[in-house]
Amino acid sequence: MMNSNSTTRKRGRGLNKRFWTTKEDSALVESLQELYHDTRWRDDNGFKNGYLGHIEAMLEVKLPGCGIHASPHIESRVKTLKKKYSALCEMLAQNGFGWDDEQMMLVCDRRVYDEWVKKRKEASGLYGRSFPFYYIFGEIYGKGRPIGANVGNADDEEEEIRREDANIDQTLGGDNDFDENVNLNVDKNMESESEGMEEFDVSFSSQQRRPAQSSPSVSGHGRRVKAKVMEEVRKGFGSMAASIEAMSSKIDVLIKILSPDKKVAELQAKLDGELSKIEGLTGLQVFRATNILATNHDLLRVFFTMSEERKKIYVTNLLEYGL
Repeated sequence: MMNSNSTTRKRGRGLNKRFWTTKEDSALVESLQELYHDTRWRDDNGFKNGYLGHIEAMLEVKLPGCGIHASPHIESRVKTLKKKYSALCEMLAQNGFGWDDEQMMLVCDRRVYDEWVKKRKEASGLYGRSFPFYYIFGEIYGKGRPIGANVGNADDEEEEIRREDANIDQTLGGDNDFDENVNLNVDKNMESESEGMEEFDVSFSSQQRRPAQSSPSVSGHGRRVKAKVMEEVRKGFGSMAASIEAMSSKIDVLIKILSPDKKVAELQAKLDGELSKIEGLTGLQVFRATNILATNHDLLRVFFTMSEERKKIYVTNLLEYGL
């Protein structure tokens, strides 16, 4: 294994700070990925001891005269990038956070993010900024970690998607209203070995995409939206079924009201003959009595329950005094 040829340097708070450019960051991560694919250097936790010195040599080839040393520069920068990667993984495992695979950045409500950062300072500087190395770091350091899995429950899905949809335009619009203590200018991107929490910016005009053989998708947003749509469809069908059931009962009642009763129809058909049997009724009286009884079903039914003698008295009174 190669060891760093770096000379001994003073170590301590604020010493040996370095400005990392986007080109240097890209070369560093590219070297990490190349070395990880070399089985001689790969380890269960990332890399075997002494890898920093080999990375230093690789950077010297990629960036001649860059002056980047294994310690404290590479050691500190890798530590910082790993912390940012871990912070993203932690957030993406919570409700309210999502991942934009096109922009390669975190997607969430700014207020949710601000509350999160208050208790987890390592997550600072990630809002509205791309982290194009996410898949590569997942490949190298993501073993045993649910990379980007956005785990939620059904009760939280609606509110979560509502927050994301309401703020997606703001997020993709590049809101630059960041905390004063977070400097996101790439030319002022500094890191300190002793703190490992230097100012952070890994936004690139040419963003890296998902490796061909990367870990599972970091975005649960698409799956959550699909699940939400299916849930809404299920609820919609449930509501529709309930409405149809309620409507069905009302239709039954309506049919009973509008459809002529078969028994009534039979009685109406017999009415003229029964009235004609009553002695003393003129043709006009039979006609009037028919109109009264045929249009009043209750009276019609009562009429046919009576004896012949009572029918005559009943009809006579209806004609004389009315209903």
